[in-house]
Amino acid sequence: MAFAFGAVTAARADVQADRDLCGSSKPAVVVPNCTKVIKDRGQPAGVRALALSNRGFASQSIGEVEDAISDYSAAIKLVLAGLGRHGPSAKLLAKIYVNRGVAYGMRSDPTRALSDYDVALALDPGLDSARYNRAALLANRHTLAP
Repeated sequence: MAFAFGAVTAARADVQADRDLCGSSKPAVVVPNCTKVIKDRGQPAGVRALALSNRGFASQSIGEVEDAISDYSAAIKLVLAGLGRHGPSAKLLAKIYVNRGVAYGMRSDPTRALSDYDVALALDPGLDSARYNRAALLANRHTLAP
């Protein structure tokens, strides 16, 4: 029986290590470890959504914008399905919408970026990054207009 307990303890330690490494600042570390967390259906929806968001951010930072948008969209869907859009999940959702908005901006899709910033502000009116990115996008559109 001690062997079975030891195996369970080791498995839990591996899962915790994956979760910890999923929060790294190095994309080469984030992507594989977040992928393990995302695929682990035993993880709570919020943990998996955060892993999707982290992996999206890592992908975005190395120029893989389409992968980032896909991960952010999956994270949004997971949060909405599992946690809803109120309470603490509203702040998480708002940040994911901001990150996806930035990715849309990198893809030269200002309409979608603006929409995501608007949703983020509706979820968390005090989120400065949403307000700043929205203002910058509108200012750029204005300066580019003929």
